Amino acid sequence: MKTEWITMGKLRRQLSQRWVVLGFLILILLIIQAVFGQYTGMLLLVSGWFVFLFFPFYGILLASYRKFRYPDQAVRRGPGQNLRMLEWGYLILVLVTILLSQAAVSTNGWSTQQYFLYSLIWLLPINVLLCGSTYMVLVSTVRNRLPNSQGIRQLAEKMLAQAQSVNATAKSGIIKMVTVGKLAEAINALIKYYQGRDTTTRDHLTMLHGQLTKLTEDSALGLLETEKLNVRRNRLALALLNIMEGLPANAEQ
Repeated sequence: MKTEWITMGKLRRQLSQRWVVLGFLILILLIIQAVFGQYTGMLLLVSGWFVFLFFPFYGILLASYRKFRYPDQAVRRGPGQNLRMLEWGYLILVLVTILLSQAAVSTNGWSTQQYFLYSLIWLLPINVLLCGSTYMVLVSTVRNRLPNSQGIRQLAEKMLAQAQSVNATAKSGIIKMVTVGKLAEAINALIKYYQGRDTTTRDHLTMLHGQLTKLTEDSALGLLETEKLNVRRNRLALALLNIMEGLPANAEQ
């Protein structure tokens, strides 16, 4: 089942895991090369090169986690896929740059120091593009990241199909509650699961429950227009889907 949305939590987790794992492997490669004497007399330069190329993106991810610890937003699949491809391309380019360093030095008659400085000519523009795109997608509040009711239902149905495919019974049951609009039941089920496991998430869910209760009361009193009511319910539903993206498949209620 295709949907044009992906939860911010899922996209952010994918980007973070890939960046940490491949970044660590690249760091290990640099350390091994340094041990064998490839960077004698230029360890400071290579260390600065690595920090300069990797830490800005990592900082943006941390800023997103800080700003949206429990996101109630989604990202359109197109920009999300483009961002993942850009990250892949950048990491591969950095790896190839390191692996071809000696060949480039021998062919062009450069010193290793010159090569690492020259490499910024092709790495820095992509780094800036990656960091800028990631900031716009995961940190900036300029864009509207709230699907309509149909988009959220499609997203929930896709998550439900994925959970059912791995026999995640409890997770499937909670997602199904969101799919049919039983938000209060879904929140209560999640609170029960996180009780004693993650008090911070439990407290956030308790806050969401209070917001839903207030929303229901305002709706009964006719204090909200239908459009505003739907927007708030959609945001609550999306917040729950983001939390459930991190729910393990073997979770038990």
